Amino acid sequence: MGKKIKILINCLFIIFICLFLTSCTKINIKLKDNGKITDYTTNKMTVRDFFEDNDIEIGKDDEVSLSLDSPISDGDKIVITRIKTRNIKRTKKIKFKKETKYSSELYEGESKTEQKGQNGKYVITYYYKYINGYLKEKKVIGKKVLKNPKSEIVIIGTKKKYNPPKNKGNTGNNTTGPREVSRQKVYDCDGSGHGYYVITYSDGSVKYKNF
Repeated sequence: MGKKIKILINCLFIIFICLFLTSCTKINIKLKDNGKITDYTTNKMTVRDFFEDNDIEIGKDDEVSLSLDSPISDGDKIVITRIKTRNIKRTKKIKFKKETKYSSELYEGESKTEQKGQNGKYVITYYYKYINGYLKEKKVIGKKVLKNPKSEIVIIGTKKKYNPPKNKGNTGNNTTGPREVSRQKVYDCDGSGHGYYVITYSDGSVKYKNF
């Protein structure tokens, strides 16, 4: 019985020594988090313990180069890739169409709006993925029509207009006023060849015009 107790005490002592040595052993590792590299000195033996000891949180979409239960040793490098995703909804317009109808109830050149156009709208959902703060992926993951557009309808007339025939009577020019009866040329006395006209009209008036 005493021999068994002695063996048990020796085992416990060995375990204690191992735990003591482990707690005193310091290792150096590098952590690359969100693109930034930091040097750490730790006595923790697993990735999980190291993260907890340094208050490093891992998001549900984040990726770690080593599993959380992996042992770590001196000189190791742990890489954390921060990943964030989100969905964003945008409301956009659906432009209404224009339709044309023709009617003989309206004259040519006339038109009227039978129905006013109304725009519709739809919602589109985008998916965004960011890696270490940078947008790496964007895509459409859904579309839904909220309101259908209403077409604008315009009626254009086709009815011919009646144009009465034009009067083809006398279209000659009827001029009034005195007419020229005679024109007499009178030269200047200086021999220059210049002079003036003496113009007589039917009403007896006389006018002079140089030449």
